[in-house]
Parts: sequence; structure tokens; C-alpha cells
Amino acid sequence: MKDILLKAKNGKAAEWIKRLLLSYKFPFITAAVELICYYLGLDVVTFLYIGVTAVAALLLLEDLTPIIGIALFSGCMISVKNSPSPLGTGTNYYSHPAVLTVIGIIATVIAAALIYRVVLNVKNKQVKFTPMFWGYVALSLAFMCSGFFDDDYSAKHLLYGLLMTVFHFGFFVLISSNVKITEENYKRIAFSFLALSFMLLIELAVVYLTTPNIINDFNIHKESLFFGWGQWNTIGMFFVSCVPFILYLAGKYKWGWVLTLYSIVIVLATVLTASRQSMLAIAVIYVISYAVLIFKGKNRWINLSIAVVTIISALIVITIFSEEIVKFLNNMIESLVNTEGEFTGNGRTGLIDMAIQAFKANPVFGGGWYVQLAEDPGFVGIALIPEMYHNSVFQMLGACGILGLLTYGIHRIQTVIVFFRRPTTERTTLALVILGLIIMGFFDNHIFYIFPTMFYTSIIAILHNSEKPPRKLKTLTSGKK
Repeated sequence: MKDILLKAKNGKAAEWIKRLLLSYKFPFITAAVELICYYLGLDVVTFLYIGVTAVAALLLLEDLTPIIGIALFSGCMISVKNSPSPLGTGTNYYSHPAVLTVIGIIATVIAAALIYRVVLNVKNKQVKFTPMFWGYVALSLAFMCSGFFDDDYSAKHLLYGLLMTVFHFGFFVLISSNVKITEENYKRIAFSFLALSFMLLIELAVVYLTTPNIINDFNIHKESLFFGWGQWNTIGMFFVSCVPFILYLAGKYKWGWVLTLYSIVIVLATVLTASRQSMLAIAVIYVISYAVLIFKGKNRWINLSIAVVTIISALIVITIFSEEIVKFLNNMIESLVNTEGEFTGNGRTGLIDMAIQAFKANPVFGGGWYVQLAEDPGFVGIALIPEMYHNSVFQMLGACGILGLLTYGIHRIQTVIVFFRRPTTERTTLALVILGLIIMGFFDNHIFYIFPTMFYTSIIAILHNSEKPPRKLKTLTSGKK
């Protein structure tokens, strides 16, 4: 088996595949394939493409940076036409035996390639037993112990705990053991997020251009912002995560000012998602990312000029359309309070109360992943994904008890410590993506859903690996190469 794989890896076809996977063009090819299949309703083709490229990377590449981009795009595979979500047509496409068989085969082959790669990493002593590694071990233990000794405990709690362990701890081990910290790899990751933003921008634009009265009396009809793979909060989360990488690339090239302008488009697109959590996060993330761009990137004066013109233009627009903007903001805030004027956070305070009650009923291990939550709208439509408390901290408290809260707290502290040991331009970009997810995590549970978990954990792994200074990278503190 080893000889066969070695010959395959050194063949001409394998060399061509490796060059393709490592090319900056690869994410844009993936975006094009996924976009075409999305509108044609060819979800199985998308699954096959993601599966084939993932397996090829796992078996052929020494450096698995392209896997991060593949994982990123895997979160947008489901089309509106075939989505099981109640926001869509609620089709049974994913219940068809043929579809399930294909997906099962793809998942099995990917799992086998993943296991092979991890075993190889252990054999070659590539796995690093660092504090972050043990922090993930502790967090995984909390995931798997969720709901232990609860009156309604069942094996499905353990099943989802195992899934979270695979996509958090497993993916961390895979990426941290197989990705080299180089400027080229940072750019590969950044181009993946850039390509994703292009694809999502097209999907958002199509919805706005084809949906009558999507904006009515300065109120965006959010239910129309459904994309099969997610809704307004999901696409907003992706836009927020893309912005730091877009501005990172803007600071790397002479033509980067084009991406600076493009980043403004993404900010406006985020507003059009009507996702309050995303707008809050991008307001913070964009300002910091732009500051890093001005102080550490190329085209400083051009980017400063763009910032000044943008601010002046924004002030003019706000002055001219102040009443309309106030009405828009009032519409956004309206659902956050009930008829008595009490703040409910669109049902989130009720979910937090439920999390506290679950914790009180089982303080050590929580109430488990699968609980009935009347306040959770259940947009996903896939029974495998449990209803959640829409707050990362209270999710761990309610689902995993004090064990979950403590291990998640340790994980968060480790993330901060790892970054501040050596802040660089590149590591700041990674940290801003994580910060954006943390901010949105006060209102949603993106990092506890399967697909966003993979790119979140990948970013953590790269941040972890980059503690030691690689060559040709500039630090924020010293400014030296």
C-alpha cells in the first residue's frame, strides 16, 4: 500500500493535481464549481468535488493548507432547491436513498483518508503535545460528557459530542501537524476567503435582484435571505470572517487598493444581510483590520485617502438620509423588545434562561446537546444539528455544565495567550477572524455547528503553529523582516 501511494504521489498526474491544489487559483475554481452547482441544484456534484479534492489533498500533499479552503467552501454546498430547511421548500432530497448512498460513500472515503493522515502524523511524531492540544482534549471530554446522568440522557448526546470532538480536536490535530507557516500559505488561506466572498456576494445580489419587495418601508424582509446552506446570520458570519483576509491581501500588493475598495462593498453587503450580530461584529473587526492595513500594509496614502473619502461620503449620506437610516435602525431594533418594552433579544433571553435551568438540573454535565427549545427557530432543517441556546458561553453551560464552561473558558484564555506571545500582521489577521466569531458567538453558535467549526479550528491551529517566527514575516511590534 505504501509503495502504491508513493508511486501515485510521484506520478505526472499527481504532480499536476498538487500544483492545482496549491495554486492561488484553486479557491476561485472551487467557487465557480460550487456556484454553478448551487444554481443548477446539483448538490451531489458539489459533494463529489469537495470529496475528491479533499481526499487528493490528504493523500498527495505534505502541506495541507488547501484543506482549509476546502473546509471553508464545504459550508456552502446545499442549494436552495434541495435544502431541507423550513425556510426553503423543505424538500426530502437528502432523504433519497441514492443521495444518501453517495454522501455516505464520500464521507467514508474522506474519513478513511483523514484517519490515514492522522495515523501517519502520529507515526512520524508530527503531533505536538502543547498546552493548546491538552486544552482541546479537555474541551472534547466536555463535549462527550454532555448530559451525563440527566434524566433524559440518550446516546445521541454522545454522538454529537463525538462529532464536535472530531471537528474541533481532530481538525486541530490535522492542521497543526500538517501546515507550514509561510507567507505563501497565509496568502493561500486569504485567497480562499476572498474567493468565498465573491461567491457569497453573487448569491446575495441574485436574491436581491430576483425577490420583489425584499426591502419594504426601510425594512429588509430577512426570511427572503435564505441560501439553502444557511440564512442571513450565516452569510453575515462568513462576510465578517472574510474581511480581515481581504484587507490583509490589500496590504500585500501594489494593486491592493482595489481590494480595499472591495472591502467596503463587503461591509455594505453585510448590512444588507440584516444580521444584527454580523453588523456589530464587522463594525469592530473592520476598523481594526483597516488600522492594521494603514500601519503595516502597502499603499498607505492611497488607503488613507480611501478611508477619508469613505468617511466623508458616509457622513453626507447619513445627513441626507438621516430619517430613513433612523427608521431602518428602528426596524432592526424593534424585534429585540416585546410589547411591554422589555428587552428579549428576539427570544435570546428566553434561551439563556433555559440554559441556566438546564445547568441547575445537572450542574456538572449539563442537560445535553439535544433539548427542546421553543425559542430556537430551527432554521437548519437537518435533524442531526441540535437546537441551541444562541450564545456560545451559555451553550456550553446548558449543554455541558460546569465542565463545559470551564474547559471552554480555558480554550478562550489559551487563544488570547497564544496570540499575545507574538503579535504579527498575519497573526493579527487570524485573531480578528476569531474575535469576529467570538462577538457573534454572544448571539449565535456558529462554532458549534459542523461546517463553520472546521475553518474556526483551522484558524486556531494556524495561530498556534505560528508562535515561533517564520522567515520573511513582519511583526507588529518590531517591524523587522
